[in-house]
Amino acid sequence: MRIVFILLEALLFFSCNHRQSTELLKIKPIDELRPVIPISDFADSIAFIQLDNRLLLSSYGNSCFTDSFFVVSVAEGILKYSYTGEFLMKIGGIGQGPMEYNRNKLMTIDTCNKRIRVYSIPEKVMIDYSYDGGFWNRVHYDLPDDTYGYPTMMRVLANKCYFFYPSMSGLSDPYYWVINDTCGQSLEIKQKHGNPVLKRGYACGTYCTSSSDNSLLYYNLFNDTIFRFTEQGGCLPFYGSKESIVYQYQLKI
Repeated sequence: MRIVFILLEALLFFSCNHRQSTELLKIKPIDELRPVIPISDFADSIAFIQLDNRLLLSSYGNSCFTDSFFVVSVAEGILKYSYTGEFLMKIGGIGQGPMEYNRNKLMTIDTCNKRIRVYSIPEKVMIDYSYDGGFWNRVHYDLPDDTYGYPTMMRVLANKCYFFYPSMSGLSDPYYWVINDTCGQSLEIKQKHGNPVLKRGYACGTYCTSSSDNSLLYYNLFNDTIFRFTEQGGCLPFYGSKESIVYQYQLKI
């Protein structure tokens, strides 16, 4: 039995050594839990922007940034601000017209094509605006049925739209993400394991995406993998090792 265990351990060791690794991302182990984490640990600088008060807003939602301005999704619509906090304009409007979107919406900036893209969730329609707020296009998107939920975050990378779905305890929709081209055609659907569960009531948990160096990162608190999307296409998952060194693998779906 001891010989079998040693052989098995050796096989596992050599199989792990044949995995391709990269230095792109490392997660350092936490020696001890700190009650306070200095912002300087993860930020080079901090900018405080005081927004002007010409519009009375109930809350602020998702925000996206360019080099010269940023936009914020609020209950009243999509608002454009300068980095001095000056309100510049409202992008589109809420309604049922061909140039309008639903209050239940997602928003992102396509810096490659200089477009502000707003996805109206109930109609499954993407409305494109120029940086100056001019209406550009309205396209129906081929997304799955929303019986078990709908995407809660959207990003654009290399003429592809990435829709990310939530992962919560007590509420399980069947997808991690859906990728469409900018014409609305479905390119890829990443499904979760197991059957979807439809439940009503409170659900806790979260997920997050972020863009950095022309790539997208996705993770959620119910998955031990961080996924990275690049402009070249495909998905590169990051797996944490026992020493918390994160390795990168090519994932073919």
